[in-house]
Amino acid sequence: MNIHVIMIVKNEVDIVSETLSGANDKFDFIYVLDNGSTDGTWEIVNELEKNLTSLVVAGRSEKSFTRGMRGKVYNMYKANSSEGD
Repeated sequence: MNIHVIMIVKNEVDIVSETLSGANDKFDFIYVLDNGSTDGTWEIVNELEKNLTSLVVAGRSEKSFTRGMRGKVYNMYKANSSEGD
């Protein structure tokens, strides 16, 4: 069984590195969608993806946040999951 996490982030420069690094060993997949960060969060997430085995950068959206964003990410990566995940 794998554990998948979907994170929508925006302007989290103060915590994103520590949060993702700490979660890397706890989850099998961490899908991150940046919601238009302007503080360097987007750049940090892309840099972290090079070294964190569970991190998958799902992209970036400049649109206003909606709950449907999680669904978009889910649909992009649902093929990574198996029954029981």
